[in-house]
Amino acid sequence: MNIKIGWIVVAVVGVVILITAVFIFKAPFANNVPKNEEVEQTRSATLGSRHKIIMEDNKFVPGELTINVGDEVTFVNEDTDPHWPASGVHPTHLLCPGFDSLKGVAKGDAYSHVFEKPATCPMHDHMLPSMKGKIIVQ
Repeated sequence: MNIKIGWIVVAVVGVVILITAVFIFKAPFANNVPKNEEVEQTRSATLGSRHKIIMEDNKFVPGELTINVGDEVTFVNEDTDPHWPASGVHPTHLLCPGFDSLKGVAKGDAYSHVFEKPATCPMHDHMLPSMKGKIIVQ
């Protein structure tokens, strides 16, 4: 009978330790995870406006866009072929550093970039260099 009581005590102590460990290790992480609205407020405070450029029929729509420093531009591929939006000059993409999707964007996918410095950024499709446009960052 004493052996059964000993196992029960061990089991109860084990459960208490397990529950305590869960609360200790989970609580700090749970408190640090921002809620969706907090993430959106932080994003809005750090970024400017959002803009969209559609890639369709082997062209950028709109072909020219004027934005402000800190604005985000999302390139959405609604064409059948993949497109690779990037800064000029082809093939180096050095006029607006960082503005380069680094790979083709498949149909239905998107690529976003935040423009952090004033510049005139000629853009092209790295896979189809004749597909051109321009982003003016004020």
